[in-house]
Amino acid sequence: MMLKVTYYYSACVTIETPDIRILCDPWFTEGAFDGSWYQYPKLESPVKTIGKCDVVYISHIHPDHYDREFLREYLATYPDSKVVIGAYPLNFLSLRMTRDLIPHIPITEELFGETRIHIIADPSQNAINSALAVSHGGQCVLNLNDCQFIPEHMDEIVAVCAAPEIALIAYTGAGPYPQAFEMPEHERILKATEKKQQFFAQYTRVQAAVHPKVTIPFAGKYVLGGKLHRLNRHRGVADAVEVTEFDPTAVVLADGGHASIDTTTLVPTAIRTERYPDSAIDAYALTTAERSMDFERILGDLPMADLPLERLLGKAYRNAISRSESETDHYFCVDLTPNGWFVGNTNKNRPFFKIYESVTDLTPRTEITIDLRYLFGLVTTLFHWNNAEVGSQLWVRRVPDVYDRPARRFANFFHV
Repeated sequence: MMLKVTYYYSACVTIETPDIRILCDPWFTEGAFDGSWYQYPKLESPVKTIGKCDVVYISHIHPDHYDREFLREYLATYPDSKVVIGAYPLNFLSLRMTRDLIPHIPITEELFGETRIHIIADPSQNAINSALAVSHGGQCVLNLNDCQFIPEHMDEIVAVCAAPEIALIAYTGAGPYPQAFEMPEHERILKATEKKQQFFAQYTRVQAAVHPKVTIPFAGKYVLGGKLHRLNRHRGVADAVEVTEFDPTAVVLADGGHASIDTTTLVPTAIRTERYPDSAIDAYALTTAERSMDFERILGDLPMADLPLERLLGKAYRNAISRSESETDHYFCVDLTPNGWFVGNTNKNRPFFKIYESVTDLTPRTEITIDLRYLFGLVTTLFHWNNAEVGSQLWVRRVPDVYDRPARRFANFFHV
């Protein structure tokens, strides 16, 4: 008996077997990542379009996969649906869902009639990603959502589902680079192209490891909206159709829940063969230009002059330096205009912080310019630095323009 995959948007698909229907990673609430991410093309009435599923699988905590508002609406309509997640070593997703009052069950394996599902969580400490393998009658569909090529994780995935009939694999990635970084325009165009190629290489490596008969490139599909709408051209985010230019196994299913493919025939019912025009994406993004970011909506009239922001930044620095992985000097600089710059050294062996009038003499450094209301929300954990970064709400200058992973990770713990 066949398994069927139906595509809706980004990482949202359903996987059906003779025993069960599984909804994966539904994201339909616009303004993910603190008001930054929107969908094009937009799916109207997603709860009605998707219909009832027995199981809802949420792969990880990022808001384009864990959409709390949609889940609340969906479970109110279909209260018998069971939400399942991976059993992570540190289960941040479970903690968040518990706080959000979303009922869920962490599992590694479960049998529904003759259908077996495995959730293979990345075993790395602090990891958040998981993969889903659905098997029935000797056939398998493998959903890898945002999983990267991590050898230990990939070995566990292949041990559960080697050479699946269908694999869903990420082909692109998010983040603020290069569109939210200070650099010449010609360099930004070059860096965006390089970013696309890096994620294509990642896709190819994952695909070679799992060796599916058919590959569906998916996930990471978004449009920057609100005041960020002008940044879309240089995100370095590919259209899934571009994957078909180098992968003969790739099938790009049409959007909206009208296209599917099954494991027996491996013939899609409808495909998309043309890229979405940049002009169409720009036109849609422009319609969102007046929408507020979350910090504007929540902290709109916050009296910044009356808040002890500098003292909070000092406490945030002490927390971040206690968890820093950096062993070389790198200056983390936050623009406090008109009050200068907050500067902290990320080097755990030479910790210090102070206020500078100028940072031009400090090298290497990362300059961050951000609305001070949002900064207040980040250091008080109302918001999260990773969401600000993925949402492109930080304007960044690196001097020199060199990626320093420990220095970048420093900001994740820059909070009180």
